[in-house]
Amino acid sequence: RQAGQEYGYRLEEAVLLSTVGFNARDTETILKRRYGDEFPYRTIRERMFEYMLRAFHKEGIPVKKGLKELVAFLRERRVPLALATSSERRRATEYLKLAELTADFQAVVCGDEVTRGKPAPDIFLAAAQKLNAAPETVLVLEDSEAGIRAAAAARMIPVLVPDLKEPSADTVSLAFLSCVSLLDVRRFLEENPAVFS
Repeated sequence: RQAGQEYGYRLEEAVLLSTVGFNARDTETILKRRYGDEFPYRTIRERMFEYMLRAFHKEGIPVKKGLKELVAFLRERRVPLALATSSERRRATEYLKLAELTADFQAVVCGDEVTRGKPAPDIFLAAAQKLNAAPETVLVLEDSEAGIRAAAAARMIPVLVPDLKEPSADTVSLAFLSCVSLLDVRRFLEENPAVFS
């Protein structure tokens, strides 16, 4: 929001939340539809990235509750991991480095590397291909409505772990499983080892 204010825009929380899970191109379309074609999206996005990086370098990058434990659990079982993020490659690389997770992912596909962003299935299909995994065997952990719809469209196994925005009933209905945190995902996988076969 601060980045928007610097350029004379009061960015509404509801509008920003409506862009969660979308890539930069689709987010720009949404914001220009709301604030007009003259909205300096790329400039504001760059400024926002500067603010975020400064904060992350100073205070550490926030990671989802249970992420480190889940990654360690999956690593022990030699489950290959891919990150399919709507973030651009340079941002995702920086975030992974700050979170000390770079080595944990065997594949990373970013929003600027696919033609169609979430809710299209492209990013998840590309990640599965990099892992040599059949889509129907892939468990997708998602916090956004667009991501759950993309995972369902890819015929994968969507697991909803809501974060910033309360999911709609339609989104929840698409999820194979809905969890409060990634600790719940780990618990589910521990209690259901058949998922790995």
